[in-house]
Amino acid sequence: MAPGRLRYYFVELTVAAALGIFCFQPPLAAQFGPLLNPLRGPQAKSQEELDDFLKIVTAPDTDATLQAADRFALSFPQSEFLGVASQYKMLACQRAGRFNCLLESGERSLVLQPDNLNALITLASEIPDGTAQRADRAELLRRAEDYAHRVIERLGTIHIAHEVSLDRWKVIRGEMEAKAHEVLGRVAASRGDVRTAVTELELAAHKNPSPQGLQFFYLGATYRLAGKNDQAKTALLRAVELGPERVRGLASDELQRFAPGSTDGKLE
Repeated sequence: MAPGRLRYYFVELTVAAALGIFCFQPPLAAQFGPLLNPLRGPQAKSQEELDDFLKIVTAPDTDATLQAADRFALSFPQSEFLGVASQYKMLACQRAGRFNCLLESGERSLVLQPDNLNALITLASEIPDGTAQRADRAELLRRAEDYAHRVIERLGTIHIAHEVSLDRWKVIRGEMEAKAHEVLGRVAASRGDVRTAVTELELAAHKNPSPQGLQFFYLGATYRLAGKNDQAKTALLRAVELGPERVRGLASDELQRFAPGSTDGKLE
């Protein structure tokens, strides 16, 4: 393939990733591929390099993605694609429930691509759940907080691919901002700062253009900690309404914490 065709091929690939076509990821992350202008993307120095990178992108399952990403890093240690390859490995580690692997590959991606929104939002979201028993929990929560702030800041300056419409971008941006505020709220709650947690989780739940049951669950649970019982019940009932099933169960259990005999928190 000629160099010009290599460039064109990668432009097509980057646009596809931005639209979620090649992102075998959980629903949230699938919406946020490389959103920078594709004309500024990395370049392959050979057909072999491009082919090996495409093996990561098109891998049929999680194990194959991890193997392809590791082989690529060994074969092409100077490749401009390493940041994106590390992102794909991070997402494969996420699917496999391998927190240390996710943390290592995600932070490697950020070394190579400091503004990689997918890596920033994935790390920020996963750290609060993955650090409960770790001695370095406080430091990791600080990093999650930093990543969430960087997401919000970067969303104000990013250049999106031309193939992403303005209306679609508004939804993507709103969802990512909501996720970042959710992280900030969860980190604040873990530190006992309930007031800040409520403020951030209100932004997450109420400003998200695609309302999420989990964010309303977090908000309702935090309202309860703040002694705002009526608001807690409203948020938790909204979580039950939105789901999914796991969230319905969590929200229903939280509603049972209210005093027996209360009618406001009863499910219909």
